[in-house]
Amino acid sequence: MNNPVDLAVYDRVRTVLEGEVMGVDDAPDVADSHTLGALEPTLIPAIEAARQLKAELRERYPGIKFNVRAARRAESIELQYPPNASVTKEELQTVADAYVGIPFATDDYGEPCAPHFPLPGRWIGSEFVCYKVTHILVCTSS
Repeated sequence: MNNPVDLAVYDRVRTVLEGEVMGVDDAPDVADSHTLGALEPTLIPAIEAARQLKAELRERYPGIKFNVRAARRAESIELQYPPNASVTKEELQTVADAYVGIPFATDDYGEPCAPHFPLPGRWIGSEFVCYKVTHILVCTSS
């Protein structure tokens, strides 16, 4: 857990389990058990993740038309934007990466080989969620 984001999420989960954020009086005492225990996130399917991503893009980049579609059988999303847009692919990929909850590990050739779970989820407001999205393809529309 050398990544600062991982440490921040770990501290947030520990704080919630201790009851400091949620105000729960009967929260487990982490100091006595030295384990965090399981924190089950709310699973958000790819279709809902695509809706939320599109809403965030509309808010961040008004006036640009985005086409966001979830794959029917795979847990992936395709994000298309106009080639003459005033936003770069890298900016959009940064926004989209926040919606990947179950990224795939890659082999030595960059091919996806197995699901990898670095974190159980992330906080959105007061809800702990995990998007059921393996990857998001960002490309220009024709």
